[in-house]
Amino acid sequence: MKLRFTFFIHRSVKKAVYVYYLRAMGAALLSSAVFFHVSSQAVSVGSNVWLAKWSNDNSTRVGKQEEYLTVYGVLGVASCLAFSAGWLSTLLGGLRASELLHSR
Repeated sequence: MKLRFTFFIHRSVKKAVYVYYLRAMGAALLSSAVFFHVSSQAVSVGSNVWLAKWSNDNSTRVGKQEEYLTVYGVLGVASCLAFSAGWLSTLLGGLRASELLHSR
């Protein structure tokens, strides 16, 4: 009950409530969510760097454009998969934490 009314009494959420919630998520889901969200951003940055490299290349070699397009596509798919895995980890962790917190 104390955690439930913390916001209404103090008009802000204490740090202890956030820590309690993150602990309730579980280490595996929390760490996987962070890992996949960071991975998604890293792949997105890599995709932007690859696109910049591609746009600065004036090569007329046969197959070069297909190579750039293939790598760019793979980076896009990897970014989507990492984002989806991060979202799913966050969702499952949030559901687990909410269930644990509201069952007490």
